[in-house]
Amino acid sequence: MKRLIRTLGIAAVPMALILAGCSGGQSPAQPTEETGSGTVQLWDWSMSEDTQAILDLWHETHPDIEIVVTNPGSGPEYQAKMIAANAAGEGPDAAALLFQDLPAFISNGTIADSSAELAQYKDEYVPSAWAGVEFEGATYALPSDVAPMMFWYRTDLFEQYGLEVPETWDEYREQAEKLRQADPSKRFGNYSPMSTSGNWFIALTNQAECDWWKPKGDKWSVGIDGAGCEKVADFWGGLVGDDLVSTFKDRTPEWNAAISADQIVTLVGSTWSWRSLANNAPQSEGKWAVAPIPQWEAGDSVETFYGGATYMIPSNSKNREGAREFIHWITSDPKAVALREELLGNFPTTTASRETIDELAPPAFIANQPDFWVLADQIDATGRAISYGPDVPAAYSAYEAAFSTAVENGTSFTDALSQLNEAVIADMKKSGFTLAE
Repeated sequence: MKRLIRTLGIAAVPMALILAGCSGGQSPAQPTEETGSGTVQLWDWSMSEDTQAILDLWHETHPDIEIVVTNPGSGPEYQAKMIAANAAGEGPDAAALLFQDLPAFISNGTIADSSAELAQYKDEYVPSAWAGVEFEGATYALPSDVAPMMFWYRTDLFEQYGLEVPETWDEYREQAEKLRQADPSKRFGNYSPMSTSGNWFIALTNQAECDWWKPKGDKWSVGIDGAGCEKVADFWGGLVGDDLVSTFKDRTPEWNAAISADQIVTLVGSTWSWRSLANNAPQSEGKWAVAPIPQWEAGDSVETFYGGATYMIPSNSKNREGAREFIHWITSDPKAVALREELLGNFPTTTASRETIDELAPPAFIANQPDFWVLADQIDATGRAISYGPDVPAAYSAYEAAFSTAVENGTSFTDALSQLNEAVIADMKKSGFTLAE
C-alpha cells in the first residue's frame, strides 16, 4: 500500500484498489481518436451568466476553439448524468469534477488515464494539489481549486450580542447557548442533513481524525463508525437536539431565507461560501469575517477541506486535444485564475499563484478582510488529507437518508452514523470491493 500523503483533501490510494470494484469484465474506457473539431463541449456546474467573463477571455485569446457550456446541475444529479452520457458516447469533451468523485469515476471508466495529455503540466501545480489527480504515476485530471474549511461569522451581530469567535468546539456550543438566550429567533449555525452536505460532514469528521475509507493492502476498510466520527455526530446531534442550530437543508429556499433574514449568524464553510451569502444576503456585504474553524483541543491546529475541484477529460471525449488546451488554460493561466478567484472564490492550485498570494485582493463581498487569501493559505498548509473511497455518491445518499430521519424524528445521531456505516459497507460489497475484517 502506498503511504497516505497530505493533499488538498484527498489521500492517495493504490490504483489497483480503485479498480478492484470493476467486476464482470468492466474496465476503464480508452481515449477515443481526436477529431479536432474546434468545438469543446464543457460540462461545468460553476458556469453561469456571472462567469461569462471567463469564457469571453478564452474566446478572445483562443478564437479557433469554441467552448460550448452545459450546466447539468450539481451533486448526485451531475454525477449520474455524466456517467450515463459518457457511457452512451454522448458526454462532454471536458468536465469539472470534484476531487471526491475521482476514485468512483476512475473505477467506473468515466475517466481513463490522461497522462498523454496532462502529465506534462505536473511542475506547474503545487505538489499537494497534483497528488490529488495522480494515482500510481497516472494522471487523470488537472487540479483547479482547493477549499480550506473556514469559519464565517457576522461581525455586527457578534458585537450586538457580545459573542466571541470560538477557538474550540466546546466554545462553539457555549456561544450558541449565549445567542439562544439573548435572542430565541436566531441560531448560531446550521446543520444540513442532505446528500450534498455529505462533503461538509466528512470534512468535519476528517478534522476529528476519522477516515470513512482507508486502503489496507488490496482491501478497503470502512470506519465511519469510528471514535472521531462518533464525536462529531454526538456534538452536532446535541446542538440539534437542544435547538441551538437550525436544520435547514443547505442552499434551499428555506436556508436562503434564513440567511437573508439574519437568522443564522455563523457558517462553517470555505473560500467559496461568499457567493451563497452574496446571492441571498447582499445587504450583509462587508459584515462577515472568517477565521479558522474551532478545534477539538485548545491550541491544536488541525484543519480540513470542504471540497475542491478538478477539470478532466472524459474517456469518450471527442476532442481530447481541444479539451486539454482548455482545462490547462482555465486552471493555470494567470488571468483565468484571477477571474475564477474574483467570480467564484476559487483558491488556486498553481505554484505561481501561491507565490503571490499576499497580493490577491479578497472577494468584494468580504473586502473588509484583506488577509482573506493569506488565511486560506495558512489553513491549507495544516489541512489533514481526506481519504475518499470509490463509492462517495452512494455514501452521501446514505448520509442524507440516515441523518434526515434522525433530525425529523429527534433520534440519535450516533445510531444514524451506524446506519450510514452499514449502508456503505453493503454498497461496497455489492460493487465488488473486498473489505478488510
